[in-house]
Amino acid sequence: MIRFALSEGWRNFRNISIIGLLTIGSMTLTLVLIGLTVHGYVIVESWRSGLQGRFEIEAFLLPGTDSTVAMNLSDHILQMEHVSGVEFISQLDAAKRFKEEFGEDILDLLGQNPLPKSLVISLTELADPAITWEKTALDISGFDSVDEVAYDGEILAKMDKFYQSAGLIVGSGVLGMLIISITFTIMTVMGSIRAKERFIQIVSLSGGSRMMARGPFVALGGYYGLTAGLAATGIVYLVRWFLIVVWGEDVSGVTIWIPSLIALGVSIGIFVAGWTAGQRIKQI
Repeated sequence: MIRFALSEGWRNFRNISIIGLLTIGSMTLTLVLIGLTVHGYVIVESWRSGLQGRFEIEAFLLPGTDSTVAMNLSDHILQMEHVSGVEFISQLDAAKRFKEEFGEDILDLLGQNPLPKSLVISLTELADPAITWEKTALDISGFDSVDEVAYDGEILAKMDKFYQSAGLIVGSGVLGMLIISITFTIMTVMGSIRAKERFIQIVSLSGGSRMMARGPFVALGGYYGLTAGLAATGIVYLVRWFLIVVWGEDVSGVTIWIPSLIALGVSIGIFVAGWTAGQRIKQI
């Protein structure tokens, strides 16, 4: 029965109609959008994690704070939730940082080193940019030996908000294209069933099951999904290659999942075609 369904589905697929072409086109576009969305998520998440690792909270200590007090405070901060590391910056370290950043020795400029001691605090990747960073900075600023706290929380919060908004827009686009591709698949299968009503009646009269009558149309949906999946996989790999050419390095992240678009396309085609054929055959 499976062989019969596949052969009949292939024969219908070879006699492809305009609606069939639209079905393959819409399914391909849907799978491409899904693939690029996942691909973009992998890239952006990698960039986001890398950028977030560069942001820090720096707590400047009050003048006269000795190193012992600073280290005790460092140990206390390290016990706080979401804190992943604390680095003590002495006045000598601060002078070195100043020279690295501005190319000038502060002793040559001022004749003395007025830079304060500080603690550089790193947070975990799970720390929420909009809430946790601000709360942690506020808590640290309340310690007795802390003079001032500086951090780039607003930049992180804006990055996170943009990331969420972009995800919502792209997700809506993917959902819209998925609905369109499902609609075209339903139209294609129903049109094929109308052209094959005689075939369905013969199968029923000869004692065949509904599954046997539905089989060729399920196979047809599978062929559409397979074609769309192959095309989408090729397009996503092409986009990956383009990104490598533009940036001069592989920024596309993990790609082992891309061929799964083929399985996804086949699954969508089979499920939608099977459901449509089952509903329609009941009425014949």
